[in-house]
Amino acid sequence: MLNAITFNPDTPRQRLVSRSIKRNVHDLQLRTAWHYSVGPTEDNHDRPFRLGSELHSSPFTHPGRFFRRSMAVMLMVGRNFRAAAKTLAAVAGLSLAYVVVVIAVSLLSPQKVVNIGDSYCEDIWCIGIERVNVEPLDGSKKYDVAVRIFSDANSTDISAKGASLYLMDERERLFPSIRNTEAVPFDTILKPHQSINTSITFVAASDARQLFLTGIRGGASGGGQIPLVARILVSLYLGSDTSLLHKPTLLRVL
Repeated sequence: MLNAITFNPDTPRQRLVSRSIKRNVHDLQLRTAWHYSVGPTEDNHDRPFRLGSELHSSPFTHPGRFFRRSMAVMLMVGRNFRAAAKTLAAVAGLSLAYVVVVIAVSLLSPQKVVNIGDSYCEDIWCIGIERVNVEPLDGSKKYDVAVRIFSDANSTDISAKGASLYLMDERERLFPSIRNTEAVPFDTILKPHQSINTSITFVAASDARQLFLTGIRGGASGGGQIPLVARILVSLYLGSDTSLLHKPTLLRVL
């Protein structure tokens, strides 16, 4: 009789009623399967069936009953498993789509170049080039880059500890900074809204036509070390310098 139920929904209300009927039919099938897996015994043949009335009987003494019970349980578990699998697949699909969007935005975004006199903030650690002094040095050139470094934090100390600064030319050659004992270290710990003025020294090739200040993070925005999970989450920011495959911001020196 259950198989004879048909319904042709034409309106939203009829479709809602149709889905409700299908759920009720499915639940009734499960209950029927469980009912027949338990079934009446000689002691309760004349009284109404109650769920669990025969659970004291050993299923191994009635192989058919044990099989029917197992099938009923499998039907109920399978229904929940299919729902969970659909939810998991939907979440995985949305996550993959978001990662693709993050990468696409990173690849399509132009590289940002900050001019002398302007500042750039990576999260709450900020730096700006104020002036550049150039001197010849044994076939190369020495660049003393005067910078202002400041904190945009409200309640925490920050620093660029663990980061490394470089000059990069138009051919993407990297020239590391050299130690200057007379200057304040650029990775000095800063209090909230504190700023320092210092100089960072580099020696670059004399044939470099364009030079930009760039850096390699020490594992966190503004340097420092943070856990791997946090770095992964930061890399999923949309349109950020820390995003996957995003071009780093450069500070113009020459």
